[in-house]
Amino acid sequence: MFFRINGADLSIINKRLWRNAMKLLLTGGGTAGHVIPCLALVDYVNDYFDEIYFVGGNGEMERNLLKNYPKIKYFGLDAPKFKRSLSPDNLALPFRIAGSVREAKNLLKTLRPDAVFSKGGYASLPISLATDAPLIAHESDYTVGLANRLIKRKSKVFCCGFADTAAQNKGVYTGIPLRKEIYHGKKLHLFFGGKPVLLVMGGSLGARAINEAVLSNLEALKCEFNVIHIVGNCGEARQEQGYIAQKFAFNMADLYATADFVLSRGGATALAEIVSLKKPSLIIPLPKGASRGDQIVNAQYYQKQNLVRVLPQDRLADLVPALSSLRRDEALKSSLMSAKSVDGSQKIAQILKNAAAGIFTTNDL
Repeated sequence: MFFRINGADLSIINKRLWRNAMKLLLTGGGTAGHVIPCLALVDYVNDYFDEIYFVGGNGEMERNLLKNYPKIKYFGLDAPKFKRSLSPDNLALPFRIAGSVREAKNLLKTLRPDAVFSKGGYASLPISLATDAPLIAHESDYTVGLANRLIKRKSKVFCCGFADTAAQNKGVYTGIPLRKEIYHGKKLHLFFGGKPVLLVMGGSLGARAINEAVLSNLEALKCEFNVIHIVGNCGEARQEQGYIAQKFAFNMADLYATADFVLSRGGATALAEIVSLKKPSLIIPLPKGASRGDQIVNAQYYQKQNLVRVLPQDRLADLVPALSSLRRDEALKSSLMSAKSVDGSQKIAQILKNAAAGIFTTNDL
């Protein structure tokens, strides 16, 4: 039997399908931004890979996010993290990474995947360095993170969430994998009255500075908005008229569907979801020092495209007027309605299917 997909000879695929089940290994972790894009691919590769594994760190965050994905088999590895501060722990990092790579090699001998997808972050490094299977890496941010800088030469295809990033790193522009479910949320009727709904979120761990600014200006914000506030680990759940705070959200699709406006950090996945769902947003990037500055550059890119508005964290005193301006920003709303999709799920799924068959052309993506 003989087929061609994307101009490539796929007779090899048919031979492998007759011989054995196809296996995909996903790796990433440390933050939800390195896990959720992996999970977004599952719906797009389910019909091709018979077994799907996820290898992350040993934290509870990854396990909690995977609870709704019974097909995925989870494995945790010790994944040491580089500390940005001058820490003596960094001196032992090469030895700890070497131990993690040995552990990863042993696991890979058992799992024997046909392709590996690495989402970056420190938890992806052991598997990415250890694997002999075709490695497909993905960078969501405009600037390339440390883990991806270490593995991009080894990857067969280096996928990028921004076209500029792909051009600068000999990569392939795919966009960012987004969960299919976010497009199918149901609007929740949580408030009385006709005020628009503002969704506030600070990333998987929350954002203390944003939380404090929202709470200190809550009465003023409630004059214009009903507020849904995801506070994360640095806040408490509470509810009052016009305001609902919850620690975590496992129904993001419904919250997006309910929201008229979004206040968010500048994580690449959050930005891609906001733009794809065409939600007018005010972005407060995590400042440099607390991160490598990637959120600032991500937000600036979308701001130049007239798709978000940005407020630096050191200007949180201007939060209320900035959100009032966002509510009236017709130019932003118009730009969002005409924006191209940045959802890369289908492109990356096709790359993974090809890679498992030993095909690495991306000409037709």
